[in-house]
Amino acid sequence: MVRDGSTTDDLKKNSNGTGPYVIKSFQADAPRSVLQKNEKYWQSGKPQAPCLELSGVQDPVTRAAAIQSGDADILIAADATTLPTLKADSNIELLEAKGALLMSMVMMVDKPPFDNLKVRQAMKLIIDRPSMVQLVTLGFGVPGNDNTVPPTSPLAIRSEPIPQDIERAKKLLAEAGYGDGLTVDLWTGATDLVPGMLAMVQAYKEMASQAGITVNVQTAPSNSFWDDVYLKQPFVTSYWYTRHPVSSMSLAFRKDAQYNETHWYRDDFDALLDQAATTVGPAAAAELYGKAQEIIMTEGGQIVPVFASLVAAVRKGCTGYVPHIESRVMFQDIRCE
Repeated sequence: MVRDGSTTDDLKKNSNGTGPYVIKSFQADAPRSVLQKNEKYWQSGKPQAPCLELSGVQDPVTRAAAIQSGDADILIAADATTLPTLKADSNIELLEAKGALLMSMVMMVDKPPFDNLKVRQAMKLIIDRPSMVQLVTLGFGVPGNDNTVPPTSPLAIRSEPIPQDIERAKKLLAEAGYGDGLTVDLWTGATDLVPGMLAMVQAYKEMASQAGITVNVQTAPSNSFWDDVYLKQPFVTSYWYTRHPVSSMSLAFRKDAQYNETHWYRDDFDALLDQAATTVGPAAAAELYGKAQEIIMTEGGQIVPVFASLVAAVRKGCTGYVPHIESRVMFQDIRCE
């Protein structure tokens, strides 16, 4: 809830709302921000902590060292590469929200060579998804099936990962006119946009080579990736936090969606989403969302090899923080001794 008349620019620059904390100090280019308890918070007895200090640290090893040394009490998202070390620390507890983060590579379906359906299908079939999960998340994740619904969801149309099929991929490429091989540029950040992203890109590059696809990994400064590369280059990395299909599919695939990454412009698909969103019976709605998933899986430009878990690390003596599958950061119940 925000003040009536607030604009997007207001909300980006000014404290505005009814949350448990108010901003005491914040600068966009500063490494730390301080929040202070909102004495007028609507929920009695909350928040638990009088203040919070938030720090943004890009390097995963530095983040892990901060919580191990006691310089930090909570690590909201631990990098997969540091999880074994954190798990072995008796002063730290790991809390996991399974399937919270969709990690993807997206192709614009109206840009060559991705405007050819057979190319898109080949680009999906080259992936060994269980191996990708191990490489990218060290097991803290599940395979994705090229749509926004995690296979662990009751709304998912399949729970088993799509199998790798190199020979089928080669056949599709040959039928598309790329029997002698295909070369594509895949854009990502110079550092991890989210933990494990660079590992996913390198694993995909190696798997693609088995089918005669050369993936040239192009990197851009991570702090400018979303402004200069995302929604501009035809093949890029991306990620989304898990949402209900009524939200995730509308945000990603409607013709007029701001973040229609794959340039998926189909009136019939929008009509299907409208029908699903307005269907009262849960079973009937699930069936319609299943049809939408099937279309995106088989025809769309979204490649989703992995749904990564959101793993938080919490020092002993701190309670009340629970990682949320929709990546909501809830601070009002945190208490540290």
